[in-house]
Amino acid sequence: MGSVNARAFELRHFTRDPAANGESDFNGPTTVLSTEQRVEFLRAFAATAQRFFNEDRWDRPAVAPDQTAAVLRQLKPQPLPQVRRVQPITHWRWASNHRARMEPDFTFPAQTWRFLVRLRLREPATVTVGDVLSCRIAGGETRIEVALDDGCASVNGQLVPLTGVGPVERVAITGGEAEEVWVQSYADTRSVHGQTPLRMTTVLDYLAREQPKLEGWSEPDADDTGWPLAEAPFALGGERHAGEDLYLRHRFGVSGGGRVWLCGETLFPGGEVWVNGRVIAVLTDPRPFRLDLTRHVRCDADNVLAIRVFAYRIEHRIAHGCSDLNSGWFAGRCRIEETGDDRIEDLFVTTEDDGFRVRAQVQSLVWGPEDVKSEMDLRRVHRLRVQARPWFPDDGPVVAETTAEVPLLYFGRAVDVDVALPMPNGRWWTPARPFLYRVDATLLSPDGTPEDDAVVTTGLRTVDQAGGVFRLNGRPELLRGGLLFGMRQPLEDQVRLLRCAPLEHPVREVLLARNCGGNCIRMSIHEGTYRGCNDPRFAEIGDQLGVCFLWSTSAWVRTGSPWQIELDLLAADARLVRNHPSIVMWQPGNHPRFFSTADAMAWWREVFNALLAVDDSRLICPVGGLAEPPGDMGDEPTWNHPLAARGGFETPTGYEKGWSFLREWPGPQGWTGEFGWARGANKRELLASRTQAFFDFESEETIGQPNWDLLRGTPVWRLWSYEHRYDGASIGRLLDFDEWEVSQAWQALSATEAYRKKRWLDYDGLFWCTLDGGGNTGTYMKPVTDHLGHAKMAYHALRMVFQDTFAGSGNVDVSYGPGDRIPVRVFHLGEARTVCVTAHIRTPTGELLAEKRWPGVRLPAGRCVVPVAEWRPPTGIRGLAAIEYEVRPGNTGKEDEK
Repeated sequence: MGSVNARAFELRHFTRDPAANGESDFNGPTTVLSTEQRVEFLRAFAATAQRFFNEDRWDRPAVAPDQTAAVLRQLKPQPLPQVRRVQPITHWRWASNHRARMEPDFTFPAQTWRFLVRLRLREPATVTVGDVLSCRIAGGETRIEVALDDGCASVNGQLVPLTGVGPVERVAITGGEAEEVWVQSYADTRSVHGQTPLRMTTVLDYLAREQPKLEGWSEPDADDTGWPLAEAPFALGGERHAGEDLYLRHRFGVSGGGRVWLCGETLFPGGEVWVNGRVIAVLTDPRPFRLDLTRHVRCDADNVLAIRVFAYRIEHRIAHGCSDLNSGWFAGRCRIEETGDDRIEDLFVTTEDDGFRVRAQVQSLVWGPEDVKSEMDLRRVHRLRVQARPWFPDDGPVVAETTAEVPLLYFGRAVDVDVALPMPNGRWWTPARPFLYRVDATLLSPDGTPEDDAVVTTGLRTVDQAGGVFRLNGRPELLRGGLLFGMRQPLEDQVRLLRCAPLEHPVREVLLARNCGGNCIRMSIHEGTYRGCNDPRFAEIGDQLGVCFLWSTSAWVRTGSPWQIELDLLAADARLVRNHPSIVMWQPGNHPRFFSTADAMAWWREVFNALLAVDDSRLICPVGGLAEPPGDMGDEPTWNHPLAARGGFETPTGYEKGWSFLREWPGPQGWTGEFGWARGANKRELLASRTQAFFDFESEETIGQPNWDLLRGTPVWRLWSYEHRYDGASIGRLLDFDEWEVSQAWQALSATEAYRKKRWLDYDGLFWCTLDGGGNTGTYMKPVTDHLGHAKMAYHALRMVFQDTFAGSGNVDVSYGPGDRIPVRVFHLGEARTVCVTAHIRTPTGELLAEKRWPGVRLPAGRCVVPVAEWRPPTGIRGLAAIEYEVRPGNTGKEDEK
């Protein structure tokens, strides 16, 4: 019968009780299960999942380190222009006004609970932590996390038992010298602030080296040889560096004879730019910048670029954020460019009519007539040559070319060029087969000499929602994935790395979305009520790995007043990344609240139009958590625009809802449409729209405890998140620490059942909140990985329901009574084909109880749910059993029943 194409399972309760007939809840009005029966149901689910997914302890990393390393080696850097001279700034000399202890006295206030010792040794040495731990360290960087209450420590990730009980007030180093010793204390603050489990405080900060002196830091002759060298981009942050500005220096040379520019992605949250001792600019927000340095550089000597990045501290704490409010500050990637007076200012490439549409802006700084008696030089008609060639996965020769005239007649007046570049045999970019072109635009003088050029990498990719269905390249697609919060390990560096981390972090996070069966990420990197992330590296990675994005920008607004958003910043950020095909939607708002229909509509209109003016090639949804602005929308053009996307935060099993919410979704009886920010009572109408797609932007907010054994010795071991109370309504009672696998089973069950139902309701996108652990100072339990990146049971559940094609039931009935039939359905996305569907009923341990095959099931092209049968299972089955479905290609198979 060929290889298995797709496998999925459902756990069900089989009973002869007539009360179970119909659609039975897990916990709700129609349930036939007691609270302890529900717990046993989840234990059976976990046992089935262990066998089905070949997992014993749920201890595997969702992304293996060697997978990240392999992608890092293969990732192609963005190409550079061939005419314009570009010097990327790959490293900075950096300093801050940090002051640390220089005397090797490693004593600190007594620690009685949990704490971190992070040190760097010049050579191997023995490290003794109070009277509780002594270990031999090979040298270099070492992290020791001590949990006195658990009697163990984690030394570079390895669990080590303690030899005493504390308190601890000293670290000793024998047989070697330390370059750095940092001790951070953890305090349990749940009783003080219910949503903030830990407070982190530096109690020892020793550095053997003398800290750089900042006097004259911006002067070209300042001695920066003692400043550390860091790979760009590099961030400072965290309570250890609270209030410290970041100082950066870089030396560069220029060839002369043209103009010199400094181009940067961001200074977050703002800062000063100095060249050769003169301040060039003061930037007050994190927008991309392009500064003219021509008058301030020298051709006969090195020039010194000095940047001061202002320290940052968030103003308003959020529930799932970190207790450390000193969120990282940094300079995004920067480069020095040299051009002539005539230059290409902007290059924007989109896809139209099976080819590229190329829009460029060309600028001239050549002085023309100085007064009315001077003649204009009408010969200054340049040409713009545009070429496209394959770039990823492999470079190739030019496959398309066109030219356009560019009349550069006036100083300071930009000339806009808009040309078509047909690609009759072009290869399309899709998540399954990401293919990228390099598009070069070269400015040619009147005599044909190249004067300047610009290059982008992009793909042939269209986005639309014709017929109310989300489409890529004209074909129905389902966006699948989750949110990224950017709250990365290790815990002490979490806020420093939030918006700016070494490249391996975004690579790993894009791989995480792909590994769990997804094809899209909703960018939600934040730690406060406003200010998001606009890191182009994510889009560059997604372009090559085939992962799409709902993009937020740094102008993102989460809660509170939606008018916090800065439209100029929003437009500038979007312009920086708009050539990337992996970005399929702009979404700069999360779930702000509105007080009136007029306010909601005015805000929606302003944000929509600000983005539309920059980009008319992808969908725009100004806010994710608002299914519709309150009141009558009428004929508002930006609400009904072909690029206006709609959606909500669809959480029928999330938070503290009962199963009836899921059973009756999308219109639970008696529901007004209000549940926090998951509002919108007309979801059926929105899902049925023939003009707009409808997305589930954030779900399914159920919790799954981590495998606590994997977190022993760490500061988050056996710490409840503020979400713990959710189990009371979801299951019937709170679960304890020893029931972590039951907890994971509940999260996986909710993922399986809710997402399968949303697929038969024909949602256009499904996004779990959030994919990666780390939120709430490492204790967030909603993600499908823990804080250290181990895949929880729900990660595997998402892989099931994210498959293009799989079989399952057409309802959320968890208890089958004597009158019930199983509505077998195939959930399909893709080309038309014929398949054979098989269902096996097994005990949780794998014993076969029944089997049924349905050959010759015809699946049409597109996105659909195909009825297969209303199957009455054998009457002798009792108790808890799994229905395991297989979908195999072809039209063969015998139909029998055991």
